Amino acid sequence: MCLCPMQAGAEKLRMSGVRDVQMQGLLYVHQREIAACTPGDAAVTFLGSDDATTCHILVLKDLGSGTLCLAHCDGSDLAWGVHHMVEAVCSLAGAAYERLELHIVGGFADRAGVSDRLTHDIIELNTIPRSGVQHPAIYGIAVDVRTGDLFPARFPDRGPDSVLRSARIFSCNTMEDVYSAENGELHVGPYHWESSKDVIFWLSQPDCVLLKHLSTSPAVEPPDFVSRLRDQLCFLLEHPTPHKLFPHGKARIYRRNGEGLWELMQ
Repeated sequence: MCLCPMQAGAEKLRMSGVRDVQMQGLLYVHQREIAACTPGDAAVTFLGSDDATTCHILVLKDLGSGTLCLAHCDGSDLAWGVHHMVEAVCSLAGAAYERLELHIVGGFADRAGVSDRLTHDIIELNTIPRSGVQHPAIYGIAVDVRTGDLFPARFPDRGPDSVLRSARIFSCNTMEDVYSAENGELHVGPYHWESSKDVIFWLSQPDCVLLKHLSTSPAVEPPDFVSRLRDQLCFLLEHPTPHKLFPHGKARIYRRNGEGLWELMQ
């Protein structure tokens, strides 16, 4: 397998510099989430996701219509997720559909070989050594839905219900499509989980234990990984069942307001 074109593309992306993407116009995609939109979407300027160590962020683009789909994959429900990405792009592209282009970001040559189970040759392109430890070169990515341009990115704000959306991975192994391009709505849930004594146990543990046992790549996680993990566990402790979060079993629906921020409709 010749990786020369991929190497050139990966190097160009790595050298382009990391940009901070603010909430205005951003649709942030959490782990095990998928979202698709068209260049003419009035609610979305950027699709993005980060914190990809052994996870992969997939960006699927139709070159004819410019339709985009982004997914943050950790291996759970992967077959459905990839199939759904293709279906979503083809459906939104319609008659303008031409040819699909796939971009893969995330994963690196980690010592435990977790990323190897998702990809093999490609991960070397996103691996750099730091102090003798292999790290992913790029942790996060965003795509400009108007131009289709990709760039390394950080996200100071990960969007509405960020802790809720992150915490669900403790109780659910499915991927979720969170965005309706037809009406410009971000849908969160409904999710289902039950009270667990494990939450109390993990919250009682020191940071080093959480990092060792609740991360697939403890040596290379971002500095705020454990603090955000504790936020998620505290959220599950405060909400042992999700019924009050989703009255009548309905999703929490957000739309853009006049300032370009997500606003809860119901």
